[in-house]
Amino acid sequence: MKVKLTTKKSIVGVILMFLFYSCKTQSDQKEELRPNIIIILADDMGFSDLGCTGSEIQTPNLDKLAQNGVLFTNFYNTSRCCPSRISLLTGQYQWDAGMGHMDDTKSNLPEYQGFMNNKSVTIAEVLKENGYQTFMSGKWHVGNERSMWPDKRGFEQFYGTPTGGGLYFYPSKFYDRPVFWNGEEVFPDSTWYSTDGFTDYTIDYIKNRRDKKKPFFIYQAYRTSFSSAS
Repeated sequence: MKVKLTTKKSIVGVILMFLFYSCKTQSDQKEELRPNIIIILADDMGFSDLGCTGSEIQTPNLDKLAQNGVLFTNFYNTSRCCPSRISLLTGQYQWDAGMGHMDDTKSNLPEYQGFMNNKSVTIAEVLKENGYQTFMSGKWHVGNERSMWPDKRGFEQFYGTPTGGGLYFYPSKFYDRPVFWNGEEVFPDSTWYSTDGFTDYTIDYIKNRRDKKKPFFIYQAYRTSFSSAS
């Protein structure tokens, strides 16, 4: 009887060990399979500005993404810069996140306070808690105060402009809002072009600044332009 009991215990032990290593292997596989995520936001781009939606401008890379992915042909957004960005970042209606209008709209109403509220959670904060590296490059525009910048809302590194608007070129007599890298102001030279500058920092992050063993999340937010003058 003792032999049989010992045998049963051994069998149970083997089964438990098998299940443990099986679960561990599946867990390791899931860790390896977690995708890198890149969200690209193009400011003020109309529906017909892409080649795949009828534009005379050739956009072969974006057309390829549309062909091999999903292209929405009937959709709605908030029609304004700040509300659109805050909805994208939080998954909430803009009013629930505190940005019912633009950031210069100040109100005692919490829905129109002009910046992201503290009860809202960004996608970067959620992914960071789940082992992702988080990086942002470009235009923030959902909170201008230092306590509201991307590195305070889940992004480990940030290159770009906390404020909105601006030109593609720097310096400019029309644009004096500074560019920052991880909280420190940087001063681009006369050859700087925002689209290239934002992109170059992102490429450098992917190639050199991240931990290659961990997945990453990148929010690439290009800015609009009020004028082509520099």
